[in-house]
Amino acid sequence: MTYRTNRRTGGTFMIEQDEYTKEAKQMKKDIDTAKKKLIAKARRKGMYENFGGAELRTIRDKYSQNIYYDSRIMSQLRDVQDWIDSYEG
Repeated sequence: MTYRTNRRTGGTFMIEQDEYTKEAKQMKKDIDTAKKKLIAKARRKGMYENFGGAELRTIRDKYSQNIYYDSRIMSQLRDVQDWIDSYEG
């Protein structure tokens, strides 16, 4: 079992490992989908300032309750940001 802290209430609750695994898999799918969309957008419109910012914010907002309490999720988000920053289309 993993323990999480609710950012809003400060309460601690338990989360089953299977539930985290499902969440991590779904986040990976969301990231892969966003990357495919960004590649297509770069081909269509080209690169521009703040490229990929909206997509990254969407993923970050979807998983925001777990961002600061789980280093694996933070790491995945940093990896996506690094990919966006280094992508040259």
